[in-house]
Amino acid sequence: MHFLQATDAYSPLAAVETCEKYNLHKEQAFLLVKLGNIEEAINVLIDRCESMNEVIEYAVIFRINGD
Repeated sequence: MHFLQATDAYSPLAAVETCEKYNLHKEQAFLLVKLGNIEEAINVLIDRCESMNEVIEYAVIFRINGD
C-alpha cells in the first residue's frame, strides 16, 4: 500500500487489475478512489472486508464520503 500512496510511477488501471487478481482488496479500493470510481471502491470494501468496522476504517483512511 505504501508504494501506491507514495508514487504515481504505475498505471492505476493495470494496478487495479493486479490487485483484483491477487485479492488485494484494500489496495484495489485505494486505486479505485484515486481513479474517481468511489462507488466501485465502496462496493469492493463492503464485499471483501471481514467487518463493517474494517469498511469504515478504510473509508476514512481513503477519505471516501457519500457526496
